[in-house]
Amino acid sequence: PPVFEIVPQDISIGVGKSLESVCKANGYPMPRIMWNKIDTSSAAASSYAKSETQSKRYIESGEKLRLVNVRLEDAGVYECVAENPLNGLIVSKTFQIKVSVPAHFTQKSSLLTAKYGEKAILVCEAYGAKPISVTWLKQQANGDLSVVPLTDTSANPSYSHNSQRFAAFEKEFNSANNRTVFELHINSVETADSGIYVCKAVNEFGEDVRNIKFTVQDTPSAPSQVIVDQVWSRSVSIRWSPPTNNGNSAILHYIIQYWRDNKTSNTAHRLYEEVTPSLLTSKVLKDKLIPGTSYALRIVASNEFGRGAPSDVVTFMTQEEEPEAPPIDIAVESKGTTALRVKWKAPPKNHWNGQLKGYNIGYRLITASDEMSSDGLNIAENEYSYKDVPFIGVYNDNYQQEFILTGLQKASTYSIVVRAHNAAGNGPLSQPTITTTSNNEPPLPPSVYVSEVDEQKIALKWDQRGNSEDITHYVLYYKDDKSPWLEIAFPVPEKQNQYELRNLEPGTYYQLYMKCMSKRGPSEPSDVITIKTLGDGKTCGLFDPIAQYLCAFLSASSAGIRVGNEKQVPTYLGSFVVIPITVAIVIIVIVCAIAYAYVKNEERKAILFNAGVMSQSPSKNFQHLSCNSTPSRCHSIVSEEGSLTLRYSDSCDRTKPLLARPPVPTVLWAQQQGPIIEENEDFPSPYATLPLKRLTTFNSPPKVKPPSPPEIRRFSQDSHLPSSSNNVFCKADVHNHDDGSDLYDFFKPNVV
Repeated sequence: PPVFEIVPQDISIGVGKSLESVCKANGYPMPRIMWNKIDTSSAAASSYAKSETQSKRYIESGEKLRLVNVRLEDAGVYECVAENPLNGLIVSKTFQIKVSVPAHFTQKSSLLTAKYGEKAILVCEAYGAKPISVTWLKQQANGDLSVVPLTDTSANPSYSHNSQRFAAFEKEFNSANNRTVFELHINSVETADSGIYVCKAVNEFGEDVRNIKFTVQDTPSAPSQVIVDQVWSRSVSIRWSPPTNNGNSAILHYIIQYWRDNKTSNTAHRLYEEVTPSLLTSKVLKDKLIPGTSYALRIVASNEFGRGAPSDVVTFMTQEEEPEAPPIDIAVESKGTTALRVKWKAPPKNHWNGQLKGYNIGYRLITASDEMSSDGLNIAENEYSYKDVPFIGVYNDNYQQEFILTGLQKASTYSIVVRAHNAAGNGPLSQPTITTTSNNEPPLPPSVYVSEVDEQKIALKWDQRGNSEDITHYVLYYKDDKSPWLEIAFPVPEKQNQYELRNLEPGTYYQLYMKCMSKRGPSEPSDVITIKTLGDGKTCGLFDPIAQYLCAFLSASSAGIRVGNEKQVPTYLGSFVVIPITVAIVIIVIVCAIAYAYVKNEERKAILFNAGVMSQSPSKNFQHLSCNSTPSRCHSIVSEEGSLTLRYSDSCDRTKPLLARPPVPTVLWAQQQGPIIEENEDFPSPYATLPLKRLTTFNSPPKVKPPSPPEIRRFSQDSHLPSSSNNVFCKADVHNHDDGSDLYDFFKPNVV
């Protein structure tokens, strides 16, 4: 039989490739080579076992097997057969051709959109034999591809801020068709994430790429270059430029937002909106505005994802028009025989049509020839005489103003009108107010001042100027910081012009003024006085006179008086008086305390020095004298060697110091210039062992004479006993530890 020289080997090849396999055999005659494909449907392909059930399909003859553009169905078990042409003997060799699928994509490109801030998932379905890998790339602005950073961003710093938002996953594999699904997750997508992403799949047999155009859709950016072209009194013309970024979605329309811009107030104003098509970039707001008003305006673009960011705010002021309404709450009263006081409030703010410049107060004398109708007087506007009053109203007072018309006729009737005006012109006239000047002059206002102030009381005095005979009563107006004006009417005082306002709050500011009423009418109000009652809620020392004085003094100094808008403080309560006096009092108290302590200390030193109290020192020896018995209360005496100075100690507790507490035992030495009178007293038992020497200078006892007052001489602690024949005795005032006090005589009168 033939013998194989070269046998074919197992081959692994990818689809679409070409292969060539060689098979050679030797023999005589030269064997014939044939190639067959074995159908292994009924047997295991891996065993290559021959079986009768196997079917073979002839491929070709020759030493080489060539397959071009290999397909998946070309995979299988093949055999090389060498046959002797003479006797028909054959030998065969089986081998396997494995056709593998290279990495490829069936869909080469796709589109994907995501809304800003959402999560996007880019999917690639790669086909091919395992193992297969996928690399995610993104096309840059210059056309180059860069790797999307998943974990390590050092290779691509431009993506470093997004590295934690990108994650790649291999989701599933289908062995039936060699399909593997790969995903790229982008968390919280941003506008910069838009672009072309490339999915590159690679395996042993090939590679392929797939392009995904990813678009992040968002609301549009803000329009730019908002310009106010022209402004009228009630209209405005504006234009703008489209946003540079439409959010990858077509602009649907623009919204013009505008509101009243009141920079002097924090109150909110209504927001107005006008919608215009996206094709237009200009707009005229016609008859939408109020004259003489400041407005703020901005533009917003909108697409299918919503409204974008607003543009920069522009402001403009509409042109003014004449006021539309007259002043309100007009009141006129007589101010004597030739004057009228006119009070009014400004028109409603939304009818000003600009900023008010002032008012015209019109007045006209009414005569008998003036016609009256059901609507009142028919006086033309040009028949009035006008006084121009500048606008000085304030918001907190409802823009109220007043003006006094002077130079009028006595006891005459006048028609009064008021109108407002701004830069554009005059507004309409108010309804006429008819008022008559007085026949007599009203009284002059009183001159009020504060005579006394307390915690709950303010005493007022006043001087009445001019004729006060027909004054019927007075009216006092007052208020604190938080209350409205209150009034008290009281008759004319009989003796002195004074009044006490009681039941007030301590430490509170009050405003006061007064009017006097007469048959001729009320007077002008006096100047407004602002004063603070005494007390500030602080408690003074009840038992410390100095503290009470200081508290009352400082409280009085805080009671300031204001006349009109100026504060007046009594001279004796001024800071230039209060502060020096307070400092002086404090210094005096401190000096007195220091002096008192110094005097007490010096007195104590003098007592100790004069008493001759011994002090312990290492250079002196002391002898302790104790009692013979141990009674419940036992006293001991300590004597310095060479001296008769004695010191008491409580022997019941030897651990206690000789001097437990002040005052210290005081020993008084005295010299008597006469004989000592005999006393029938025995020394207490504790002093029976007191070592005393008897002097032998007396030959016989002296004759007893009536006692004379002893002459006392004091000796210091270091002094020696006087060298005299006169008698010397010692008395000690002893204070025990239990605060008891005993007086001891350490020498009998007849013993020295």
